[in-house]
Amino acid sequence: MPTEDLVQPTMGQCAITGKMVPEDELVTIHGQRVCAEGKAILLERLKAGETLPGELERPTVIRRFGCILLDGIILAVPSFFIGMVFSVGAFATGARRSQDEATVVFVIISFVTQTLQLLYFGLLHGSRGQTVGKMAGGIIVVNRDGSPISMGSAFARSFAYTGIGYLNVIAVLVQSPAFVLVAGGLVSVYGLANVLFALLDRNQQRSLHDRLADTRVVMKP
Repeated sequence: MPTEDLVQPTMGQCAITGKMVPEDELVTIHGQRVCAEGKAILLERLKAGETLPGELERPTVIRRFGCILLDGIILAVPSFFIGMVFSVGAFATGARRSQDEATVVFVIISFVTQTLQLLYFGLLHGSRGQTVGKMAGGIIVVNRDGSPISMGSAFARSFAYTGIGYLNVIAVLVQSPAFVLVAGGLVSVYGLANVLFALLDRNQQRSLHDRLADTRVVMKP
C-alpha cells in the first residue's frame, strides 16, 4: 500500500519563551513573534512598561536625575566665573553709577550663561550623543528609532530644553514687573511639564523637549 509522506511543519522560535513551535502558531505583537504562552507574558510586560527583547534599555529616573545634576554642577562653574568677570568689569568702569547700566550688565551675564547652556547641550549631544553627565551615567540621546542624532536635532533639542530661559533675560531687559511675573511662571510651568511628560511616559520616558525634537534617552549599548 502506498503511504503518504508526512509533511513536517515549519518551526519558529517564540521571542519571549524561546520555545520552538509551528510557524502558524506564532503571532506578531509589537514587533515580536510569540506563541500563545509568550503572548500572555508579552502583554503583561507591555502593560508594565518593561523593555522588550531587542529594545534599547531605558535608564531609571534616578540615573537621569543624577546626570542632570552633574551637568548642572559643571555648567555652574563657568557661569560663576562669567558673572564675576562681567561684574568686576562693570565695577571697574563705573557701571554701578546707574540702575540702567547695572541692568544691562545683568542682562549680558544672563544671556551669556544661557547661551553657554545651549551650546553645551547642543554641541556635546550633536557630536557624541552625550553630555559629561550622561557619559558618567552611561546614557545617551538617540532619535526615536534608536539611530544617532544629528547636530541639527541636538540643537533643536537643546533649544527646546534651555531656550525657555531666554524669557527671563528678556523680562529683565524690559523691566516690567508684570512681564517678569509672567516669564517666571512660564519657565516654571515648562520645567514642570518636562518632568511630568517623562514620568508619565512609561514606555520611553520621553520628556517634553524630547518630544519636540523627536528624540529619547536610553542606556548606552
